[in-house]
Amino acid sequence: MEKASELQRRMCQAFEEYFGLRDPVFLSPRECEANMNAFLEWYSFEREATGRGKTPAQLYLEEHGEAPRLPRFRLPVEVVEAGEEGLEVGIVYDEVWGFYILPRYGDVKKMFAGEYLRVPDHGDLLRALMDEEKHFPPFLIRRLAEEYPERDLEAFSSVYGRLRSLEDPYKLFKGNRSDWEDGPSLSVVLVKW
Repeated sequence: MEKASELQRRMCQAFEEYFGLRDPVFLSPRECEANMNAFLEWYSFEREATGRGKTPAQLYLEEHGEAPRLPRFRLPVEVVEAGEEGLEVGIVYDEVWGFYILPRYGDVKKMFAGEYLRVPDHGDLLRALMDEEKHFPPFLIRRLAEEYPERDLEAFSSVYGRLRSLEDPYKLFKGNRSDWEDGPSLSVVLVKW
């Protein structure tokens, strides 16, 4: 577990180094796939492994006697098909919480930044965040909400009536989602080749 946690931390740092942030939003699933594959190639074949002076591909070659085969990053089919209609896709990578693929993440970020009126179906989207477990990670809802607390209250109040503080929507989340208080789970799985 310790080794897997360290790998996840290093991958997250590389992700932020490559994209400039830990939660880029792509204009389509195809753009997301292309950018993620470019990142994986850069990470494996160009970026030096921390403290080792070689790329991960070079280290693999030394250990196994052959060049690694890099699998292609593919989004789930339902995300790609929905994306034909212009679906934005966000990728969130967190050192502790792991890696998430989030359709409509750009709209969620807009809502939490106080631009909820620019999201035509913001009420439906807020209700989906409130009700659909395992769809959107609770840690990320809290992180986005705490960035602009006053603006978030406006968005939530537009759907759930007047709310006084962030504790009010948090109580609603806790009542509607059994995963609201879940802790992080490791998203990196080590495989022996």
